[in-house]
Amino acid sequence: MVDDDIDVTDLDQLLWAMLTRTDPKESINFIAGAWDSPADPRLPPEKRAARDMTHSVAVIDACRPFHWRDKFPPANTPSAEVARQARERFGWLLDSPAPS
Repeated sequence: MVDDDIDVTDLDQLLWAMLTRTDPKESINFIAGAWDSPADPRLPPEKRAARDMTHSVAVIDACRPFHWRDKFPPANTPSAEVARQARERFGWLLDSPAPS
């Protein structure tokens, strides 16, 4: 789960929210016995053979803490236009292979 300022289709934003808005001990819940699809490659062969299509799921709350959301530091991110200009000017640095 994320706040409405996070674009869930942008992996960088999702990871940023998880890194800056979660406390692993308090923000991650596990659900055992969640139904799954046979297409999941992580289902063990024994479970497939028994037609047991269940596994565990992690729910990560990457939202600002509700009880002190008004005191939570504001996001320090560039506007979409500034990010576009930076990528246009310096994108070659991001796209170049890592030094070996």
